[in-house]
Amino acid sequence: MIEALAGADPATCPPIRNPCIEQAVERRRAGSPSAKDRRRWERVVRDMKLSSWCRHATRGVRVAVLATLWLVAACGVGLYIVCGLRNEIALLELWPPRIRFASNQRPFELCSVAASLMKDIEARYPPKASGLARILPWNWGVEPVVPLAAEPVLKGLRGLSENRLHLSDLRPDVIEHQLRILVIAPAAVNQFLDTLREVQQALRRPSH
Repeated sequence: MIEALAGADPATCPPIRNPCIEQAVERRRAGSPSAKDRRRWERVVRDMKLSSWCRHATRGVRVAVLATLWLVAACGVGLYIVCGLRNEIALLELWPPRIRFASNQRPFELCSVAASLMKDIEARYPPKASGLARILPWNWGVEPVVPLAAEPVLKGLRGLSENRLHLSDLRPDVIEHQLRILVIAPAAVNQFLDTLREVQQALRRPSH
């Protein structure tokens, strides 16, 4: 096609609407194509196939990602509805992969007790930043200034007080000493530790 167009009279030659072909015809009329141009044209079919494959692969990846997101969202909504109807919480285990359900009464009670403890701690110990320094963005959520040995337990208590059940770092035999250092009411500490033990035992119990 390039040879035919290049040899035709430009006055009678039909208009070429493809920029690539038009450029090839002009270069052919200017003289014999160079070895580099010949190699480029020899690779046109391969490049077209590669481009088509990339487009199909990109479309497939996009569809797979969207389908995965929709599936995850549907599973999340389904679990939320089931847990709401059954008054339970869902426990997802990555390996072996499985989902267990447990009553949400005791976990919610644990969060409530943790929130009460955090209020006592915040009332007893001043925040790390005060006054005008609190308007700075990095001081919007400062923790109270507690003894260094008791700092590890604050993160777990803060999470529980905000209904985040990350219990792996809260071992009653470890955090009991840290809570005692804070000089909180012994009854409140005992209530929290007892509730924490009950919740952890319930979550370890295999579901039927």
